[in-house]
Amino acid sequence: MLFRSAGVAPPWIEADKEVRGLLEQRDAIVARAAAGPERTELDRRRDRAAIGDLVADINAAIARVNAEAPTDRALTRRLP
Repeated sequence: MLFRSAGVAPPWIEADKEVRGLLEQRDAIVARAAAGPERTELDRRRDRAAIGDLVADINAAIARVNAEAPTDRALTRRLP
């Protein structure tokens, strides 16, 4: 395959990697939020804002995967 021999992945593979990285960031925020009761209201607001931003970024990356993927088996569902 041409991409493999050039050492790069197709755009939809790169977009899928981005989705997975963003989901990891989301999971880290959720884990941090659940870590303990010492979290302040400001911490919770920052986490909610970060999650909101991440969901928008995740959905945009998912849209790129879905637009560029060669088959419907590679498609990813959007987050609510």
